Amino acid sequence: MGFKNDNVLKCEKSMKTKLVFGFVMLLVMAGTVVVCALNAKRKIANERSLEDWYNYFYDGEAFYEPRQVAYIDVKDEIFSFAGTDDNSELYDAAFDENGYVYVLKLNGKQEKEINDSVAATGSAHIRGVTSEFRNTDARQFLLEDLQEAYPDEGITAENMDDISGYLQLNVKDITLLGVMAESEGWYALVLIAAFVAALFLIPFNIIRLNKVKKLSPEMISLLDAEMSEAGASWMPTLKAYATENFVVGVGSGIVPCRYEDILMLYKQIQRYNGIKTNETVKVLKRDGSVVDIVDIAINSLQRIKEGDVNSELEYLGNRLTEKNPNVFLGYNAQVFMDLRKRAKNGEFAQVNNFDEPNLSGMS
Repeated sequence: MGFKNDNVLKCEKSMKTKLVFGFVMLLVMAGTVVVCALNAKRKIANERSLEDWYNYFYDGEAFYEPRQVAYIDVKDEIFSFAGTDDNSELYDAAFDENGYVYVLKLNGKQEKEINDSVAATGSAHIRGVTSEFRNTDARQFLLEDLQEAYPDEGITAENMDDISGYLQLNVKDITLLGVMAESEGWYALVLIAAFVAALFLIPFNIIRLNKVKKLSPEMISLLDAEMSEAGASWMPTLKAYATENFVVGVGSGIVPCRYEDILMLYKQIQRYNGIKTNETVKVLKRDGSVVDIVDIAINSLQRIKEGDVNSELEYLGNRLTEKNPNVFLGYNAQVFMDLRKRAKNGEFAQVNNFDEPNLSGMS
């Protein structure tokens, strides 16, 4: 047996739609990984020497397609001309077998391994993924070194690419995952976006829909009847009902709370890095449990009008006070801990020592 109330049905439909969209995002993630892997596999199969890639793309005006798998064979030690002090990122000059100089981007450990290989065997086979050599400082250092080494060649910033190439080889082990990470950057953005969407949409909406499934047919019938009565108030921004006997949260799954079971009603603001991200309206019940009856997403279209939220919260507080005059409105840490302790001890105490409800925490 399900609900017949239109507002409940709309919220249920919204939750189901978001859940389906979450699973669609999972499919997008899977498809993105497959496409990325196939593209990386193609690039590995199409591996060429760095000189071949340079000649293939360079005709004076040709557009360069970066992130290709390439290699270079060297017989002389490579040397760095720019980099960080801790050698975590170095720019090295490498001469291939034909005497052409190319730029390698690597770290100190990789540089040592290459030079050790040259010293031991007389050569080194270096693999990696290409990109354009665009680091301004590194280009200036290389230009100065080339001008010093070849003073008669007339090397300038304008013609340096003709000598050193405008490619750099980002040295790395060539594996499927490695090439995917290095050469398929835009896929990562799709993966991250899809993952975040799926992470939030799937579990949250499964939990919300399960709240409905846990209700007995008798409770569903009772709530349906009360929400359809003339005296029931629907709060569209909060997505909650105030009926004759219940506060019913609807937007985050069906959460019914009898007025007499509520010891405290308060709003909690959640922040991330100091930025308000979410608000929930919570109740402390006579059994000591804390229940979220309303989840207000800051980026929700229904949440744009701050005044609507506050006015509905004030109305909900007033309605609850009419039904349960001893309820405590707003959050007070000492009162909360005291009430919860007494509730956990089975006292189910009434709040009867306040001159008037505390509305300060509800705004």
